Amino acid sequence: MAHEEFRNERTAYREIVQIEGPNSGVASLVAVRNEWITRTVAAGATIGKTEAQVTQRPEDTALIDSVIKRYEHFKPPEEGGSLVGAYRLIWRMHSGVAHGFRWPVMYRTVITQALSDSEAAGGLVTNDEDQLMISAIAMGLLIARAFELYDLRRVPHL
Repeated sequence: MAHEEFRNERTAYREIVQIEGPNSGVASLVAVRNEWITRTVAAGATIGKTEAQVTQRPEDTALIDSVIKRYEHFKPPEEGGSLVGAYRLIWRMHSGVAHGFRWPVMYRTVITQALSDSEAAGGLVTNDEDQLMISAIAMGLLIARAFELYDLRRVPHL
C-alpha cells in the first residue's frame, strides 16, 4: 500500500511538472517520491517480499474485503446483519458510483408516469440530504472502528 500511495502521489506531481514546467515547486517532490518508492521495496525485502510483490498494484475491492473480514473477529454478527456485511455493501456501492455504474443508485429512482401508451415510463434518480449522508456515516463508522481497534492494540497485553 505504501508503494501504491507513493506511486500515485509521484504521478500527480509529474503531471503538475508537465503542465507547469520543470521549475515548478513540485519538481523536487518527484525525486523524493522516487526515493520513498525505493525504500518500500527495501522494506518489503526485510519481510521476504520480492520487488514484484511490493510493486504489484493492489486490487482495491479485494483489499477492502480482506480488511473488513477481519472485523468479524472483533465484532461478531448481530441480529439484523453484520457490520462486515454493511461495510462491504457500502464499499461496493461507492465503488460502483465512482466507476459510473447505475446499480448503486437505482434504489433511489422515482418512476415517472408515461405520457402516452406508446412511451415507456421514465425514471429520475433523486438525492436529498438523508440519502447523501450515507457517505459521511459510512466513513464515520470506519474511522470509529479504527480508533477502537487502535485503542485495543496500543496497550501491551500479556
